[in-house]
Amino acid sequence: MKPRAASRGLVPFARALALVALITPELARAEAPTGYEAAPAGLVHEAVASGPRGAAIPIIVGVQNELGFDKLVLNYRPEGESEFRGREMKLVSAGTYGAEIPREATLGRTVAYYIEARDKEGAPVAGRASAGNPLVIELQGAQPAAVAKVEEEGEGEGLAGRRFFVGLLVGAGAGWATGDGDTNADTMYHPAAFALAGLGQLAPEIGYWVTPTLMISLQGRFEAVTGTTDVYADGRVYHAANYAAAGFLKATWVASRPTRARPFFSLAGGYGQIRHVVTFDTLRACGPTGKDVCVDTISTGPVALGPGAGVFVELGAHVVGVFELDTQLTFPAYSVNLDGNLGLAVRF
Repeated sequence: MKPRAASRGLVPFARALALVALITPELARAEAPTGYEAAPAGLVHEAVASGPRGAAIPIIVGVQNELGFDKLVLNYRPEGESEFRGREMKLVSAGTYGAEIPREATLGRTVAYYIEARDKEGAPVAGRASAGNPLVIELQGAQPAAVAKVEEEGEGEGLAGRRFFVGLLVGAGAGWATGDGDTNADTMYHPAAFALAGLGQLAPEIGYWVTPTLMISLQGRFEAVTGTTDVYADGRVYHAANYAAAGFLKATWVASRPTRARPFFSLAGGYGQIRHVVTFDTLRACGPTGKDVCVDTISTGPVALGPGAGVFVELGAHVVGVFELDTQLTFPAYSVNLDGNLGLAVRF
């Protein structure tokens, strides 16, 4: 009788096991997240914890196939500095990019870094660490007695990576015209008004990046003047001015964040002339007949000071597009002039 009782007690237990076996696959299918095999797009990087002091430190990052980006940037900050420097990472193998933290950045006890993937507008789309919470490398070994400065290809993704800057810009200007004419020197332009500064100007510039965000340069301003009328008097021809020239010493501060388009602010001081073309409506004594309306120029300067602003646009490894607006306050021949210039520059 006891064996039968034991047999009857096992029946409910066997039924419970069968029920669990039946519903377990259904629960597993219901709880399994859909698409769990697709890993999110991003960067794969093993943080560098230590490195040799006074030596370049290679940084390697893997890129998942799904990540869409335009460039990868290694941002690094030497000990004692407040801002990060940047350099573009290069493809070293399929899906793997690399760059070096240069040795001049590894002279202290630590160096901080982070990695960003950016789109064509320079906006970050993925990253490993950040400027606010960077990865830190502990530097080991003795402090080098002297470390030579090395200007490496790509040093600093920003414009200061290549120290020398040569540009050529073209533009046009306008300003406040007041005073006597250059050819009709006994005639006052009245009432004073804004007038064009000639046909336009060439503005070549040669500069040197003192720091990653500060450039000191020399810029010329060579203005072409057209449309004026000559004065015929006493058997002679008095030709109206057809040019003006000035030179400026200029300091330019550029935004520190390395993006494709980088705004800048400048201050310039110089010496020379800026001419505005004016028409003396009531003066009809010019031209071969001596009866044409006189179109003359008014010179301003020779001292000129003023601020400017604009944007540098990265067009390639060595080529930069430049757009700028420059103002000049001139004296003792007073005027306020505004130039708009557009052009290209190379850096090396």
